[in-house]
Amino acid sequence: MPLRPRSLIVITLLLLAFAPARAQQGGLTVIEIRVAGALRTQPLQVSIAVARGNPPHSLALSPGARLPAGVEILVPERSVILLRSEAGNTTELAAGSRFRVESTGAGGEWYTLIVGRLAMRVEQALNFFNVDFGVFVARVRGTDFELTVGDGQDGAARVTRGAVTVLREVATQIGSAAPLPMLASERLIAGARAQAGWSARLDQRQYDSPAAAARQYRQDLAEAVQAGDFDARLTAMNNLGLTAMMGGQRADAREWFQALLNLATQREDQPWRVRAMHQLAAADIRLQRWPDARVSLEQALAIDGQSAPVASARRRAQSEGHLGIVLRRLEQDQLAREATQRSIALYHQVDGPGDSAGIASNLENLGLLARRDVASALAWHSQALAMRHRLWGDQPRPETATSLGHVGDAWCAAGDFERGPVHLEAALAVRLAGRSPAPDAQLAQTYESLALCWAQAAAAGHDGANAKAMGYLQQARLERGP
Repeated sequence: MPLRPRSLIVITLLLLAFAPARAQQGGLTVIEIRVAGALRTQPLQVSIAVARGNPPHSLALSPGARLPAGVEILVPERSVILLRSEAGNTTELAAGSRFRVESTGAGGEWYTLIVGRLAMRVEQALNFFNVDFGVFVARVRGTDFELTVGDGQDGAARVTRGAVTVLREVATQIGSAAPLPMLASERLIAGARAQAGWSARLDQRQYDSPAAAARQYRQDLAEAVQAGDFDARLTAMNNLGLTAMMGGQRADAREWFQALLNLATQREDQPWRVRAMHQLAAADIRLQRWPDARVSLEQALAIDGQSAPVASARRRAQSEGHLGIVLRRLEQDQLAREATQRSIALYHQVDGPGDSAGIASNLENLGLLARRDVASALAWHSQALAMRHRLWGDQPRPETATSLGHVGDAWCAAGDFERGPVHLEAALAVRLAGRSPAPDAQLAQTYESLALCWAQAAAAGHDGANAKAMGYLQQARLERGP
């Protein structure tokens, strides 16, 4: 899919545990408020919201008040608010900062800095300690650090004790294929290179072939193992799996993602576990291992829903959509519809009522689920096609070709042998515009759809239809190869 920066810069700060943390009730306690440098004991009016998308309202905040999970706070001008978790970890929010409490508990703490600056001191190590802001993930190996997010969504970090490995997505083009979101790691160490800043715009890298990319990522893996850098090691494994997937080595990709999941599970590292589950599910979908893909997606959804339901809303929208596809393949149609509708609702929660590639994919899945009702299937597929045209216009996108093919199939099934072939020929043109020298299963499928449509027309008595059906069937056989 195309890469585009998310609306928020996300940096995930993770502090790994050396010992289990005690059970916690969750939330943060306000321990100090300062205005213009002076300690304030009277309530301070702040703006808060209890969920993404809800309008903020004013609240009188006093020392001792609790901020539960899901609360988003805007720190007033000239003010500083100091918060503490039940594990004893403190967060200092600067004036103008927008900050949300995602979750706190025995396993770890998760917060989002939307804009502004914070300073944190971690007194008790947990399995994870996340502060999201944008396309970055900072993995903390110390306890004192600062984060900043500007209005332009660029990010910066400074470490005053310990080390931080910063992960960021890099748009990586391998050969002539569309760019993939690979990971890159960068380590900050107090007393050495202790601070850095990053642009919200994705960096770009390019390799001539999957083999060239794999050589680099294997070198990264060897260096990470030698250095004992856990995060860099998992980063390289993630990238090796994606490279294998791009090169058509799906079984190898699955092995890399399974190894990634095994290591993350051993460390009880939930953020890495969720990433590995998503990658493993993608590999299983490509391999048509539908039951395995279902397990990975449902486990990832459970972790995201429990750990940070607001911050993970977009990822859960994607997961629910993929789950809907998997359940359809498992012939669990009602469960598939429910997952698909949950995905659409989550996309609307995150992006509002507009168009999106994710919603178009869900509309397509609803059309496939309505396969026994031609009129309903045609309506869903037509909606998906219209949305993809609005998103991408006349670009030769494979998703648009897929929608054109589904609409054409539906018209042919309805006995309309004018509109059906027109849509299928349009799908064929898009496939041919984007084809590669290698055999293309999707292109072959389009030829087969045209052959089937004209065979149906021949059965209905249309002159010349049988010859057309045979011609397209021959093209499909040639495309699939021996």
